Amino acid sequence: MDITGNEAADEIARNAAAGATSRAARLPEYLKKSLPHRRTAARQLIRAAIDQQATAIWERSPRHNQVTKRLALPDRKFYRSLETLPRKHASIITQIITGHIPLAAHLFKIRKVESPLCPACHEHNETVDHFIIHCPVHNTPRTELLQGLIQSQHNITHLLSTKELRARLLNYVAATGRMRAVFGNIPVLDEKAREDEIAETESSEDDDDDESEERRAP
Repeated sequence: MDITGNEAADEIARNAAAGATSRAARLPEYLKKSLPHRRTAARQLIRAAIDQQATAIWERSPRHNQVTKRLALPDRKFYRSLETLPRKHASIITQIITGHIPLAAHLFKIRKVESPLCPACHEHNETVDHFIIHCPVHNTPRTELLQGLIQSQHNITHLLSTKELRARLLNYVAATGRMRAVFGNIPVLDEKAREDEIAETESSEDDDDDESEERRAP
């Protein structure tokens, strides 16, 4: 049997679930004030808003199309992995992504050399893709670079996708000697050691974030 009071309560509950609220004048004093926000939730909302704004700005950038040929908008882990690299190595990765790198195609574009042709094979323009993926003169170091990868993974985007592959890519650049005139000697990276070091760094940073959050919590 339906009870009138229960039916009324159910109706009020349904209205509240749909977003209806009581007029402020009818609320008790302690409910008229805004409820406090959880600090963690507020930080997440702010970060999400910043990320959304950054993405919108990036998509309007004239550099967007060039860079996203090789890499989508990098996440925090990508930036952290670059921060753990020696400065020289981080610079090379950045230049590979942007295409602003001392290879003949780019140097010709900025009028620093007379020809965009690859100085090694003299067959094609020395773009980033040609230097890393195609130039036959560098087949020997490229064998190690592409070891264990299937054909569809033989591209710059995939080689930039993980820390291990980025280390391989840097070692390939070092082995070719192509950047020596600009960067000098490029030390070879121990891929496994880099993985362990980066993992420890990320774990430490996550712990620091947690500790900071706990200290700030009321």
